[in-house]
Amino acid sequence: MIYKAVLLDKDLQRQNERLEMIDPINTSLFERAEARLHELGALDENGILTPEGGVLLSLGVDVRLGRFLIACSRFGCLATGAKLAALITASNGAERLLPDRKRLHLVTKFDEYIDPSGDHLTLLNIINGYYGAVEQQKAMKWCRGCGFDEEVFTSAEISYEYLLKVLDRLQFDLVDDADTVEQNNGIGSSIRRALCSAYFDQIAATRTPGIPTAGFTRILDSAKRNGALDMMTDFAGRTQPAASSSDKDSDPPEPIVKAGSYTTLWLDQVSQSKNVGRLVIFGSQMLTDGSQRAEPTVQLISYVTEEEVAAGAPEWCRLVDFKDLLQSSAQEIIRLELSDGVRRYVVMDRGAWLKQLRRKFPAATATVNRNTLVVTCPRRMSARVDFEVRKLLRVVEPEKVTLQLPDHVEMGKIIGKGGQNIKALEENIQELLSSEQGGVGRRHVESMRILDVNSSSREITITLVGEAKVLMPVIVGRIQSSIVQTHGDNMLPLVTRALGDHGQEMQHHPRLAQILNCVAPPSWQSRDDIMLQLAHALVWKCDVSIYGGFLRDWVVRGEPANDIDVQILPPQTTTASVQQQLQQHLAQTPGALQRQVQITSGRQKGSAFALAICADGISSIDIDLVDPSAVLQQTHPGVDCDAGNLLLNRQQSLRKKIPTAGDSLAAALENVGKKQFVFYYPLHSGAPAQSMAIKRLRKYLKRGWTCLSDVPSEVMQQLTDAERQLITPSNQGYGRISGLP
Repeated sequence: MIYKAVLLDKDLQRQNERLEMIDPINTSLFERAEARLHELGALDENGILTPEGGVLLSLGVDVRLGRFLIACSRFGCLATGAKLAALITASNGAERLLPDRKRLHLVTKFDEYIDPSGDHLTLLNIINGYYGAVEQQKAMKWCRGCGFDEEVFTSAEISYEYLLKVLDRLQFDLVDDADTVEQNNGIGSSIRRALCSAYFDQIAATRTPGIPTAGFTRILDSAKRNGALDMMTDFAGRTQPAASSSDKDSDPPEPIVKAGSYTTLWLDQVSQSKNVGRLVIFGSQMLTDGSQRAEPTVQLISYVTEEEVAAGAPEWCRLVDFKDLLQSSAQEIIRLELSDGVRRYVVMDRGAWLKQLRRKFPAATATVNRNTLVVTCPRRMSARVDFEVRKLLRVVEPEKVTLQLPDHVEMGKIIGKGGQNIKALEENIQELLSSEQGGVGRRHVESMRILDVNSSSREITITLVGEAKVLMPVIVGRIQSSIVQTHGDNMLPLVTRALGDHGQEMQHHPRLAQILNCVAPPSWQSRDDIMLQLAHALVWKCDVSIYGGFLRDWVVRGEPANDIDVQILPPQTTTASVQQQLQQHLAQTPGALQRQVQITSGRQKGSAFALAICADGISSIDIDLVDPSAVLQQTHPGVDCDAGNLLLNRQQSLRKKIPTAGDSLAAALENVGKKQFVFYYPLHSGAPAQSMAIKRLRKYLKRGWTCLSDVPSEVMQQLTDAERQLITPSNQGYGRISGLP
C-alpha cells in the first residue's frame, strides 16, 4: 500500500497538491519506497512520476504485478499474463492452490497442471484448467476433484474482467503475439521474462540444486547485502531498527530465504527436473520477524534462466553487473562417501553433527543422501570448507584397538553363559560413556556396538566413534582390568593392533592403560618406571585416588612429573594407613627391594602430608596426601582449570575431580593433549584469593600452556609479553562452570 500512496502523492504533486493522510508515512520508509519505485521505472531520477508510473497507478494493482503486466505487453503475452495476475491479486490464498509440503500425496489430483519451472506457470495451468471446466459447465465438480476452493477462482474472474477493462482503456493490445512469443522460446519463457522485469531484485540462487530445503541465497550487489533483511521487513510492512556500528563493520551475512509450505518446489518432478536452472525468482511478500539473523519465508517461486533475467531486466543487469554477481554467488558441491558407522553418527540426534557443521559455516548447507555427505558452499570458500569437513569427519571415523588374550585364558569365562559377561562389560563401558557431558558418550552408545569378541583368534576389539575416542585409553584399561581380575595376575591382555590417532597413542603412550590395570608393570629401572609403580600401588594396594598434575603431565602427555597428588577420605583411608600399606608393598616387591625404594620421611606440606620416596640413583619423589574435607576452600569450584581437573581410582577409572566444573572429560583430555587449558578461578578485582589465582595462571603460562579463557585487562598488565601471547580466549563457551550464571 505504501507504494500506491507514494505514486498517488507524486501524481497529485503535478497538480500542486499533496496527499493528506491521517497517519503520515515515516520519512525513512517513504524514501525507501521512492528508491524502489525509481528502480521499477515508476519515478525518474528527480522523483517525478514517469508515464510508466502513471500506468502503474491507473492499473490499481500491486506495483510489481503492474510492472509484470507492462512487461507482458513487451514480451507478447499480455492476455495470458493478465490471467495469472488476476489469480494472484484476487485472493491472498492463491498460493494455497499449490502443493502443501505436508500433504504431497494429494498432488496426484491435479498432477497434470504441475509445471517443471515452478509455481507461476503451475498457477497459470490451474486457472486455464478452471476456465476449461467453466466452458464445460463442470467448474464445481472440477474444483472438488482437485481439492480447490471455488471462491478463489470466482474472485479471480472478477479481477480478470477488471484488468481487461483497465488495460483496454489504457490502449494495451489484449492478445498474445505469436511471433514475439516464439522468439522468446514459448509462452512459458515469455511469462518468466516478464516476471524477471517485475521481480529482478527478488532473484536467488539455489544453495543445493535439487534440494529446496537448503534454501536460496539472494543475488544482491554488495551495497544491498547488509540491507537485505531491511528490505524483507519493508515488504512485510514493518520497520527495521538501524544496524549498530558493530554490525556495519562486520562482514554481511548470507542473505538466505526459505521456501514456504505451499510451493511446487517440494515436488521432485520440479526441483530435480533436468531443465531446472540454478536461479529462482519469488513474487510474494516475505515473512520475517524483523531480526537481521532471520531466514525469511517466501512464496510463489519459479526457476528462471540467466538469459530470462537478462532479457527481463537488462538495465538492472547492467547497473549491478549481473554476470559478476552470479560468479560471486556460484556454489560448489562437495560429495564425501561415508561408512555406515559414520553415517549413523552424522545423522543421529536429529542431525546434531550436521547442525554443528552449519553453525561453523553458515553460508554452507549439508545433507546426507544415503551414504554420501553433500556439502554445498560458495565457490570462493570451497577449499576451506572441504578441508574443514574432512577434518571433522576424521574425528567421527571409528577407531579400533584389539586386545590379544593369552592362550590359557578361557574364552567361555570371558563371554559368559549366553554372552552374559561380555554384555555386562559393554554395559559398564556404556555407563561410562553415557555419563559424559555434551552428548559425547550418549551419541556413541546409540550409534554402534563397542565390543566385539572373536573366539577363534582370541581377540577383543574395542570400537569408538566421534569425540568419545579420546576415552579409548580409559576404556582399554577398564577392559584389561576386568579380564585380569577374572583370570588372575598373570593373564594381562596386550594391545596388538590399533587403528586411528587415539588407538595408535595407546601403543606409543600406554601409561594410562598400564595404571588402570590391576597387574603392576614389571620394570623398576628409571625414575618414570618407579613413578608408575608408586601410582599403581596407590590405586590398587592403597585404594586411593590420584589426581592433578601427575595425571595431566605423566599419564596423559607422557612428560616427567614432579610428584603424585593423592586424595584420601578418612576414616576409610588416612595418611597413616596409606603410609603403612605402601611401605608394606615396597618391602614385599623384589623390584623395589633391588632398587632400594623406600619411604624416607613424612612432613606437613601446606594442606598436604608429603611422603618422600627415595631410590638408588634417582631424585626424591613426593607423594602428597590431601584430605579434601580439611582444605579451606578459598575459591569456587575447587580446581584451577580443566587440565588439572582429572582424578583416577580403581572404582571409577579416569574421571573429573570436580564433576560440576567445566566441560566434559573428553574435552579436558583433548585440551591436555594440545597443551591448552580453560581457567576456572575468578581473576577480576575483588575476587576471593585473586593473588593466588593469578599465581596459578602464571604457573601454567610459564610452562608454555595456552589459556583459552578471558583474562581481565588489569591482570593482562601484570603478565610478560610472552605470557600475554599465550592468552587466546575461545568463543565456544569454554570456561563456563556448571551451576554458575
